[in-house]
Amino acid sequence: MHGKIAPWGYDRIVGAVANLGYTISDQTVGNILKRHGISPAPERKTTTTWKESSTLHMDMLVATDFFTAEVWTLGGLVTYDVLFFPPPRQPESGCGWGWTPHPS
Repeated sequence: MHGKIAPWGYDRIVGAVANLGYTISDQTVGNILKRHGISPAPERKTTTTWKESSTLHMDMLVATDFFTAEVWTLGGLVTYDVLFFPPPRQPESGCGWGWTPHPS
C-alpha cells in the first residue's frame, strides 16, 4: 500500500487503514515503515508535483463526472451543479458526490 502512496504521512495512512475497519496509532505506522526501511515523514519528500498527483489518482480522475441538474423546489426551478466520483477500487463503499446551487 505504501509504495503507491509514498507522499502520505503517518496520520493519512492511519486514516486509510481506519477506513478499512482497523484501528492503529501513528506510532505503529511509523514503526512498521521504519522496520521496512522507509524513512519517517520529515525525511521524505514534502511536496508532490502535479504530474505525480495526477498519475497516482488517474483512475479516479478519469471516472469523475460533473454535470448540472434542474430541480423544482418550493422557490421555483433551481439549477444544481453536481460532482460525482467513484469509490477507489472498493465498490462496496458506495460513491462520492456533492451538489450545490451556488458553486464558488
